[in-house]
Amino acid sequence: DVRINNKDEGITMIRERIGGMKVLVVLDDVDHKDQLDVLVGGRSGWFSGESIIIVTS
Repeated sequence: DVRINNKDEGITMIRERIGGMKVLVVLDDVDHKDQLDVLVGGRSGWFSGESIIIVTS
């Protein structure tokens, strides 16, 4: 069971668990640009260059 209390904890958790890995990320029900910015905005190096990110609204 993973509990994330704020944005900074979430960023740290992602970086520690999957940083640099080749991943498939699916973001469903993204309504606002800021939701996407939190995950991928200015975060180069989080995932391998071969990763795929799919965003739906």
